[in-house]
Amino acid sequence: MSPLIEDQATLRIRPRTIYLPGDILTFLGRDGRLTTHRLLGIFPRNGKLHCLTRPDNHAHPDAAFPLSQVLGRVTGGECLQDAIQVPWSARLTALGHFIGHALRRLFLS
Repeated sequence: MSPLIEDQATLRIRPRTIYLPGDILTFLGRDGRLTTHRLLGIFPRNGKLHCLTRPDNHAHPDAAFPLSQVLGRVTGGECLQDAIQVPWSARLTALGHFIGHALRRLFLS
C-alpha cells in the first residue's frame, strides 16, 4: 500500500458494519498473515458476502475472500491521512476497478 502505508507499519483498525469501495481494510490473508489492501467492492457468492481488494501499487486484484475475514478498516497509525480519510476520488477509482473486473469476468467467462 506504499506510499500511503509502508510495509511493517503499525496501524489502528476498527471493525465497521458497512465498508465502502476505497476503504483500506486489514484482513486475514490466504497465507494466514495480516494483509492491508484497498477494497474495490463486495459481492455475494455461494450465500456469503465476499470482498475484492487490491494493493494500490498493483494492476490486478487479489483473489476474492469472505467478508468474515475482514478485521476492520484502517483508522490511524503509521500511515498518511488519505489512508484514514479516503478521498472521494479514490472511492470512485476503486469502484471503477470493481466494475471493470466484474465486466471482464462476465464477458470472458
